[in-house]
Amino acid sequence: MFEVFKTNIEDSNLADQIATSFKSVFPNVHVNFDLSDSDRIFRVENHPDHISKLEELIKNTGHHCEILD
Repeated sequence: MFEVFKTNIEDSNLADQIATSFKSVFPNVHVNFDLSDSDRIFRVENHPDHISKLEELIKNTGHHCEILD
């Protein structure tokens, strides 16, 4: 199972920090960013029910994310 998010994250260091934080809390979840995409994509794989935590983590950095359909 995977989800793809649109974000407004532009900084690769911040993207790395978010990915590292999420992996430390949920080690079995695979995440990555594609900041070269116009939607600044954030992909999350193998996430049983952690979407709300993910959104909260990103919003706590002052950024936006939304699931792409």
